[in-house]
Amino acid sequence: AMAITTFGIASWVVGESNRATVANITYGAPVVIDVDGALSRVPFQALARAGGPLFSDDHPLEHLAALQLLSDDVTPPTRSPAAGTFVVSSSAANASGDMRPLPDAISEGEIVARQFSRSELMSGESVSLPGVLAGLQQASVFHYAGHAIRSGSTTGLLLTNDRGKPVLLQASDVERLKLNGLKLAVLSACSTEIGVDGSYLDADGLALAFLRAGTAQVVATRWNVESAASAAFMRDFYQALTSGQSVEQALQSAQNNARKQMAHPYYWAGFDEFGT
Repeated sequence: AMAITTFGIASWVVGESNRATVANITYGAPVVIDVDGALSRVPFQALARAGGPLFSDDHPLEHLAALQLLSDDVTPPTRSPAAGTFVVSSSAANASGDMRPLPDAISEGEIVARQFSRSELMSGESVSLPGVLAGLQQASVFHYAGHAIRSGSTTGLLLTNDRGKPVLLQASDVERLKLNGLKLAVLSACSTEIGVDGSYLDADGLALAFLRAGTAQVVATRWNVESAASAAFMRDFYQALTSGQSVEQALQSAQNNARKQMAHPYYWAGFDEFGT
């Protein structure tokens, strides 16, 4: 794999020194992106080479979060199998009523659960914060479809409590869990990779919270995604993943399929993969 760093991108933008290096990357080799500052907001999947195809056409991409974790007490992920796949399709709406239940989230969860021989689906009114917290710690793959909220100093996944009232699974809740048995967390909701300041490097971001808790890989979104398009994207992603592709390769496959139907990057460049 090749690494793209903040220094390397700067050299690439202002001079010619990196052109030969980029041109000589082996076709199909994964590229690890390790950037900070404003570059953390760049959708690398949508970047095109001069006069050529998109960079992500030729290379699966992974964002490296290790530098953001080095100063913290992080439980390293283990690769031993846990109970199976835990799928949550939340129909929760927020108290103010400006976020209504997402019908596509329910169907998305059903599609994902069918891709695995061992899966637990928690859907609709059965979704509760206590149940999700318990299921997370027993799963090897976690998938969430529903609303995510980023408000004030808080980010979280919208669930219900044991009285049926809306409640958030916050990034701080996730960080307190021991998720070193969780191989993959997929957060299929709006802007799940970024914190309140708009970057995946924000300390309150959900993607970083799952990594801090010990999750090996996280797929999250860099902007607000469209519900029906996300369901189709996730169908293609899991079909590729369960056929033997890596997470990065499966994400690349889903992006390429989505581009055939909807050319605008809004529909396919919003999903990123993070690892440590």
